[in-house]
Amino acid sequence: PTAFRAPPRTIPVHVHLLRDTPGSPLHTTLVAADIEAFWPELNRIWQPAGVTLQLASITSERAAPGALPAYPTKDSPAWVQFRFIPPVRSDGGIEVVFLERFSVNGLHTPTAIFLRTRPELRKVPDGSKSPLARVLAHELGHAFGLAHAQPYTRLMCPGTTGTELAESEINQVR
Repeated sequence: PTAFRAPPRTIPVHVHLLRDTPGSPLHTTLVAADIEAFWPELNRIWQPAGVTLQLASITSERAAPGALPAYPTKDSPAWVQFRFIPPVRSDGGIEVVFLERFSVNGLHTPTAIFLRTRPELRKVPDGSKSPLARVLAHELGHAFGLAHAQPYTRLMCPGTTGTELAESEINQVR
């Protein structure tokens, strides 16, 4: 008997490039071309799970007003949620927000995924050449219900360029 394979699915992704006062941690220097450049790598990473990520929109927008913490830490990343107000959408898409400086490479929250413009990753053999694609793929894994995993070559191992998905992870995402 042949194993059941779920049909491929396409998920819309809405990218937000936050703008604020130049020099602010929120003011990303990325432009639409930067996002478009790593998108094929992002889809290559998720292809084994039958997932295609559709770049539905790229919006450059001002961050919501509010105070910034003196030094945001990994233990207190929730502050960023108050500087981005997600739009109401009916397409079931995922909101992804880029900001310049952040205490972690990425953060998955119930309303959006937040990513640092220049993530810091440990390189692994055959790992992703695009740190942005790899960190977004990792945070999408959390959005799909995946937990952190070892070894370092796996996508869900934090802080590395690994992109491998275990068969159990593929099945869970499908």
